[in-house]
Amino acid sequence: MTRTTGTYRVVKWDREKVRAFIPSPLPPDNPPLVLDEQAKQSLSAATAALGRLAVAADMVPSADWFLYGFVRKASLINKGSK
Repeated sequence: MTRTTGTYRVVKWDREKVRAFIPSPLPPDNPPLVLDEQAKQSLSAATAALGRLAVAADMVPSADWFLYGFVRKASLINKGSK
């Protein structure tokens, strides 16, 4: 079964014609999206985590400053594992 995930269209952008990929709407109609209990729990946990992240982001001076700490931590963890 071949499933189309979107289409390509030629559009104008900044006085130039470009080929753009236009994705199909989500969730897909065929087959329909069906969430089992585990997927529902995962979605609920992810939504809650995004809410906590939004609250934390509101308490910092800038998004760049907030993200810098995570990028630095990840780079130090990766450096230590080599």
